[in-house]
Amino acid sequence: MSRLTLTHLTFIGGAVEPASVEFSPRVTVVRGPSDTGKSFIVDAIDFMFGANALKEIPERSGYSTALLGLQLPHGQHVTLTRAVNGGNVGLYLADVRRGPLGVPDGTLAAKHNPKNEGNLSRYLLSHIGLDGKRVRRNARNETDSLSFRNLAHLSIVDETQMQAEIPPALTGNYVSRTKEISVLKLLLEDEDDSALVAVDSKQERNRLSGAKIEVIDRLLAELEAQLSETPELAELRDQLARLNSTIEGHSSAIGELTAQRNRVAERL
Repeated sequence: MSRLTLTHLTFIGGAVEPASVEFSPRVTVVRGPSDTGKSFIVDAIDFMFGANALKEIPERSGYSTALLGLQLPHGQHVTLTRAVNGGNVGLYLADVRRGPLGVPDGTLAAKHNPKNEGNLSRYLLSHIGLDGKRVRRNARNETDSLSFRNLAHLSIVDETQMQAEIPPALTGNYVSRTKEISVLKLLLEDEDDSALVAVDSKQERNRLSGAKIEVIDRLLAELEAQLSETPELAELRDQLARLNSTIEGHSSAIGELTAQRNRVAERL
């Protein structure tokens, strides 16, 4: 799997100087007292990777646009831009750190869509070789298309996550636990869950069993109705005796006709 490298996070606005954080190609440590913006940096990166909203802090006043610089695996520098109020993501095929911004080279939807390539998630996944991968999401082996949001919590870790008792690969959300484990397995083993075959839930199996029982009951009812119209044993024996008598009579007639035919044949 290839790697994306953050180069900078910058905020720009019409009446303020750009505010920027530079990232080292290796390790960047952001330190400082409480309420100085450390968590906001993490929140802003998450926002640029497709989160719905950006945290409101007083220092954000006057800034209208966020820019996130990236270096793609093959070395090209690109810049993602997004209005601080949300919306689509602009893509510039260059390292952009100041305004005014020109027309972007492309526009990407912030929300993942496996059926459309025009979104940020698939753009980023395609550059790290994970586009089109699927991950298991529940005990029935149902799978979802991998989204870049599934990877974000592994790449963007704040102080709260560092101090949490849960493993760093998990968010603590019970509903998404299976998917989070599947994502980690994909990263460690480079094997997704496309080959899994979904199985029916217990409720679905019960419903199918109930349907089969209903069909069998209906067939048995039809057979019972047919059997109820069958004559009694004594009547059947009388019918059999009459049939045997009729057969014997026809057999005698046939035998006599055969003898007559033979006598006629002898005369000829």
